[in-house]
Amino acid sequence: MTRAGILAFPGPGFGSAGWEIVTASIADVKARHEKRLMAESGVVSVGIGQDAEGRPVIVVGVEGEAEAVARRLPSELDGHPLCVRSVGQIRAR
Repeated sequence: MTRAGILAFPGPGFGSAGWEIVTASIADVKARHEKRLMAESGVVSVGIGQDAEGRPVIVVGVEGEAEAVARRLPSELDGHPLCVRSVGQIRAR
């Protein structure tokens, strides 16, 4: 069974009724959604970082107010948390 980037298969003692849940890697999820995220107004970067507890998250960098952009985005993608951070304008050197 495949649903939203989550693969479930019969396994020992995981999930309900003995189904083992395996989520797509955070790098795969980032790659799959990056183009769509970058198309959002105000988004200037998409990467992988850590939250305050050191857990991996998909980081969306914005040049404006982070809260305004965060309201338009999901809180997670395929089981991985999304963190929106204000990074300002990014310029190539």
